[in-house]
Amino acid sequence: MLLLRHCHIPRLDHLARSVEPTLLSEAMSIQDFQSRKTFVHLLGETFVDDQVWKQACLPIRMGGFGLTPLSSISGPAFVASWSHTISELPSRFPHLKVIMDKFTCDASSPVGHAFRAYLPTNKKISDYKGIKKLQHQLSISNFKEDFQHLVDAAPTARDEARFRSLQGKSAGAWLHALPTSYSIALNPCEFCLACRLRLGLPITISKWVESCNCNASLDDSGYHLLTCKTGGGPIWSHESIAVWLEYLRSLRIHHCREPRNRYTNSGCRPDIIMFNAESGANINLDISLAHPWSSDVFPSSAEATGVAANRRETRKMAKYEQHNLPGGSVVKVVPLVMEHFGSWGEEARKFLQKLAAFSSDEAGRPNAVEFLDFWRKRFSVQLQKCNVKVIAKKLSMLCGGSERPDSLLAPNFFLVSLSYI
Repeated sequence: MLLLRHCHIPRLDHLARSVEPTLLSEAMSIQDFQSRKTFVHLLGETFVDDQVWKQACLPIRMGGFGLTPLSSISGPAFVASWSHTISELPSRFPHLKVIMDKFTCDASSPVGHAFRAYLPTNKKISDYKGIKKLQHQLSISNFKEDFQHLVDAAPTARDEARFRSLQGKSAGAWLHALPTSYSIALNPCEFCLACRLRLGLPITISKWVESCNCNASLDDSGYHLLTCKTGGGPIWSHESIAVWLEYLRSLRIHHCREPRNRYTNSGCRPDIIMFNAESGANINLDISLAHPWSSDVFPSSAEATGVAANRRETRKMAKYEQHNLPGGSVVKVVPLVMEHFGSWGEEARKFLQKLAAFSSDEAGRPNAVEFLDFWRKRFSVQLQKCNVKVIAKKLSMLCGGSERPDSLLAPNFFLVSLSYI
């Protein structure tokens, strides 16, 4: 996937900036066809519909995979290249100004025709003269329209909620992670199943198992498997605590894992207590995982990004505020909430950033930005691993087989192995 996105996709970008788009139509068709064919192969499929491919073509921060087709950037690239040309060349060679003005303003010329086709309505190329990162601005405008079309064409409100959640901060960080170590690498089974959850492709489990051991019916989206009380929550809490402990240790912050009898009979069970050097007090860290399809936030989660995580944070904070320490001091809590599709809650995101910035000098790390980027990817990759582990563990339990995801799931990673049926 990394080779596809970083090597194959941009291989003809230089031509898009210098060749009129209609002259590149055949090359663009071949390039985009090969990109789509490779992506389908990586998913272990033989075909994906146009809506799935359109999502994959969106930038990662918009819920896609960053597989930008050449046909969608050729227009913005060509216009941006010319906007810089008509700004730079006449200043260096004044006698070219008249020629270039005629060449770019004549609608019958190839260049003028391209401007008319790819510029926004009622805009001229001179309106963009000298604007920096023009290609990026024009492309983002097109991507936003494509995203809105996807949301409008979503078959269900659940798909709308999935699109909104995928737009959350760092929701796609796992797609940027270079698999240089086990902690930030996904095996093929984990990667492909994570891709299916991101794209909303069905996990056809109902063909093999009709109901969960809690008597609830199973859906092909994997929603029940991820949210069952014997599934996603406990596994994520256990795995995430370990990652947070790694983070705190790397910053040399004193902490304690899952203290017992901290708040007796209060219902408050912090996962980690850390010492805050600024205030000289302890901070309770409460880890949680929220799903945008949960009944308490849906369908509000289909209208805005991060609704599930932010509401879970609010409830966690209110729960701790009701309980006071001896002496009347209020319990300080930071809810560390993520959504199943990868987006962070606002409090958790700020907490991660604050610790990295505050402790970077103390820990001897000169570049807090790179340090923070690594840990965002680390948490994002771990979440995808947990999602796969939850599905595999539940299915293996229902089928009476192994709990290993790669042995439970067939090569196309969503059919249960026939050996368990």
